[in-house]
Amino acid sequence: ETASEQEGKAVRRAEAAEAAAHAAAETAARATSSAAQAAAEASALRAELKEHEAATGKAKDTAKGVVATARRQAQQALAKATAGVKAARAERDAALARAKEAEEAAAAAAADAAASKQALEAVKADADAAVAQAEKAATQAEAALDEAEQERTARAAAEAAAEAATAAL
Repeated sequence: ETASEQEGKAVRRAEAAEAAAHAAAETAARATSSAAQAAAEASALRAELKEHEAATGKAKDTAKGVVATARRQAQQALAKATAGVKAARAERDAALARAKEAEEAAAAAAADAAASKQALEAVKADADAAVAQAEKAATQAEAALDEAEQERTARAAAEAAAEAATAAL
């Protein structure tokens, strides 16, 4: 081989090496770009994951708060309902007691009315008996007056007869 052929081979090798170096540089640049893009995507995914975790945490906290609030409200409603039931029972018991008292008072009033009616009937019977006795006494008095009048008349007649007899003598 001549020196010029060797030089040509060396130039071709150098050009091939340079082309390979360019290709390697382009590949490296593409790989670097892909790596940077992958890193950016990974970073974005990491940020999105953090946001998701934060949102999930907030949702959990919110859910816990909602559950706690619902539990408190349910307990308050139960307490109010229990108090309402107790108050209603107390009112019912008081109403039953008042009704029983009223029933007893009505029974006592009915008994008093019956006793008063019996007493009134007894007084009326006594009054009727007294009126009957008074009427009988009045009848007897009239009869006694009639007898006394007859006696007076008879006595006057006897006195007149005695005077006539005395005058005749």
